[in-house]
Amino acid sequence: MPGPSGVVRRPRRRSGCDEYRAAIERLLPGLNSATLDAAVELAALPDLVRGYEDIKPANVATYRERLKEVERKLV
Repeated sequence: MPGPSGVVRRPRRRSGCDEYRAAIERLLPGLNSATLDAAVELAALPDLVRGYEDIKPANVATYRERLKEVERKLV
């Protein structure tokens, strides 16, 4: 459904879901007690993606930065 500007933004939301799912799938094979804290941190990252208009894209950028940081912990 179009937002106030008439733009449909679902593709971006969908790509974010796919990005998150891929990160979880990369995490699972190496999940163990040593990686558990980082895994929990990664699992909570979608909570960062909230807001409307200009706020949400900024939060998506923060999410992606944090995702990279957490994935580095898992290597």
